[in-house]
Amino acid sequence: MTKTRIIIIVLVVATAGTILAIRQGEKSAQERLTQLKITEDAQRLVAEAQRAINEAKRVERIAREEAEALKAQIATYILEAKSLLDAGQFQQAIDAAKNVLGQDSNNAEAKVILETAMVKLKEIAQRHINALTKQETQKMVEDSDLVPAIPK
Repeated sequence: MTKTRIIIIVLVVATAGTILAIRQGEKSAQERLTQLKITEDAQRLVAEAQRAINEAKRVERIAREEAEALKAQIATYILEAKSLLDAGQFQQAIDAAKNVLGQDSNNAEAKVILETAMVKLKEIAQRHINALTKQETQKMVEDSDLVPAIPK
């Protein structure tokens, strides 16, 4: 083989080796770029997740505060309803108990207060009916004395 041919072959082999090295370098660079992009995406997702967690914690804190405030408000209404019941203000006690049940339909204390006040109001109503019936009966007896007897 001639010296020129050997040089050309060496140049072709060297060029082919260089091209191969360049392609491998490009592939490696592309893989690295893909890894960086994945890392950036992962970091973005982590940041978004952290923001979502922080928002969830904030919402939970607000909900907890509101629940505590509602619990305190219900306790105040229950005390008021008990006080009204003890004072014999049965209709107002019923209204206060209904207010509690409007906010917490399962509140056992409000249910007891409501039932007790309703029973007391029924008892009072029955006493009034009995008194009226007694008065009406007495009036009828008095009026019957004024009516002359009908001969048979």
